[in-house]
Amino acid sequence: MRTIRATLIDADYITKEGNPIIRLILKKKRFFRLYDDAFEPYFYLDCEDRKAGEKAVLEISVADMRGEKVGVKRVEEVELMAMGKKKAMLKVVCRHPGHVPLLRDRIVKLGRIYEYDIPFARRYLMDRKISPFDEVEAECAGKLIKAVKKVGEGSAELRTAAFDIETYNPRGEPDATRDPVVMISHANGKGQVITSREVKGADFVNRVKGEREMIDAFCAYLKEKDVEVLVGYNSSVFDLPYLKTRAQKTGTKLVLGRDGSDFSVKKRGLNEVARIIGRIHVDLYFVTRFLGIIGAIKTPQYTLKETYAEIMGKPKEKTISKLDVWKLWDDEKGRQELADYSLNDAVATKELADRLIPMEVELSRICGATLFDIVGATASQLVEMLLMRRSGEKGMLIPNRPGEDEMRGRMEPVKGAYVKMPQAGIYDNLAVLDFRGLYPSLICAYNIDPFTLVKKEKGAEKDGKAEKGRGAREEGEQEGGEEKDVYVSPAGHAFSKSRKGIVPAVLEEILDKRAEVKKELRKWETKPDSSEYRQLYAISQALKVIAN
Repeated sequence: MRTIRATLIDADYITKEGNPIIRLILKKKRFFRLYDDAFEPYFYLDCEDRKAGEKAVLEISVADMRGEKVGVKRVEEVELMAMGKKKAMLKVVCRHPGHVPLLRDRIVKLGRIYEYDIPFARRYLMDRKISPFDEVEAECAGKLIKAVKKVGEGSAELRTAAFDIETYNPRGEPDATRDPVVMISHANGKGQVITSREVKGADFVNRVKGEREMIDAFCAYLKEKDVEVLVGYNSSVFDLPYLKTRAQKTGTKLVLGRDGSDFSVKKRGLNEVARIIGRIHVDLYFVTRFLGIIGAIKTPQYTLKETYAEIMGKPKEKTISKLDVWKLWDDEKGRQELADYSLNDAVATKELADRLIPMEVELSRICGATLFDIVGATASQLVEMLLMRRSGEKGMLIPNRPGEDEMRGRMEPVKGAYVKMPQAGIYDNLAVLDFRGLYPSLICAYNIDPFTLVKKEKGAEKDGKAEKGRGAREEGEQEGGEEKDVYVSPAGHAFSKSRKGIVPAVLEEILDKRAEVKKELRKWETKPDSSEYRQLYAISQALKVIAN
């Protein structure tokens, strides 16, 4: 047995002889892997007769995709906090994560099931109370983990390279089955362009024999430089799939992963994100779209040119029309301009990565999810990840996603605040009033949470008016409900004061931490280029995203 200390970077799982094995990527000086074969997938069943339910669950057998019969491994009785009260439930342990959706569709007939859709690797991080970029300590027998725990904050220094490709496109939109890649650029410093034709006067060009050799040279570069984070812009949708098709067409293999594989595509919300084994792939297009949706940046288009100018505060140096790429490629003098443009695309992507990835790392730390899960996630998904993690830490049952009927009920209009429309005209002596963190402050002040909701107060009207037109009542006032010491909203909903809700508790934690970080940040305002300032700014931005 040996003890290993390192920074946790990523987590997923593999299957060996039909059994799931958690795979962790960690870093000291370089990436390395450890495995945990003792962790099991599970979900919960709430049924009236637990003994009869256990017997029925153990008797269930379903066919998997290969036609083989699979069943539950075992059933345990556990106690969890559900809606503020302790509740005994059945923990249904399965043999493989792939069996969970098959078995749940049968087991749901026995009662209500919970926590059946949490990804296996994320469940592992939750249960072991570790997060990416934590410093962890693992007790190991060889490469097998016997115990693991967080011991501090890990280092987020990663070897990062950005890349971009240029494609031949005489017909306009390039077709990977027909049109070749003419340049592959990469940058983690000065940068380089790999191409198959001569580019005079360009010392940053690596000329190779043909397209096949270009792809091989790019893959060799990733291995030689031991790239840990590969960054692109719209690379999940365009660059990587295009390179994969061209590799097949030219008789070579696109070797991106440390295991010799290319990449896989996983669904993340509405996005399809490329994943590379042994390296972290970050598609900055998803990051900038996310920032635009939450209002952190304002840009008419999410092209590299537009987002670079908005985020970096300066125009991108080299720009050309994409429709002119093939013309420049076929012209000896134009090839220099194309090479400059290609290199600048990679450099600009790397500069964006240096600005944005620290925030993504902090979001990963806060939410307890891998960078792969964070990049491409929506704001609501980030909040969900954090609340799920905190609920697990407190032994609380994680509620299911709302069904269609519940969603329709939530979408029904509710009368909100009064808005006074201004009269048209020219005004002077204007005063602008804004609330700092209005909704988070209200949630914390009045303990607004699904688990603290007592019940709707008697006499509340459907249009959202409280009885006698009052707003939130003073302490101790209550006309209905199970608890006397409550907050009552203008719509008549009563929230407990004695039971702290998970949402306001997490919000207070975030707001307090952000206030501390902003106070510390002010000490470094005169040194905006320092690593201390950049780190604190990234933490502040990540906390702001989650709080709002």
